[in-house]
Amino acid sequence: MKKIYRTGCCLLLAGASVLASGCGESEKLIPNGIYESEKIHGYTVQMTIEDDGQFVEYIDNRPVQSGSYTKEEETYVFEGDQTTFEVTLTEEETLEFSIPSIDNSNAIILEKTGNDPDAFEEETQGISNYRTLLTE
Repeated sequence: MKKIYRTGCCLLLAGASVLASGCGESEKLIPNGIYESEKIHGYTVQMTIEDDGQFVEYIDNRPVQSGSYTKEEETYVFEGDQTTFEVTLTEEETLEFSIPSIDNSNAIILEKTGNDPDAFEEETQGISNYRTLLTE
């Protein structure tokens, strides 16, 4: 009886140690919602983030790329259908990244403006012109 009790206690402690060490932690995703920049050289950059790690990037409300992202150390790697780029999530839950043709390689800061990505209203005219800003 003592042997079973000791074995049970050891297994319980081992399980608690594994959980306490963070092995059971899931990857921290960026909070879902709508993120938007101030006007930068005549453009507003927006992004919608979904709970499942999917995103859509917009310039002046036009969808310019979509894809998914993963967390890698201190940054998030966004793999879109046009480009791959890194995003930093700040303590204030703003997003920082760069689009060289818009911001001359300075960080664009997107602030959260809404919680429901489905509520974002997009434009459909001139999408291809805005997409070229990502690859210039």
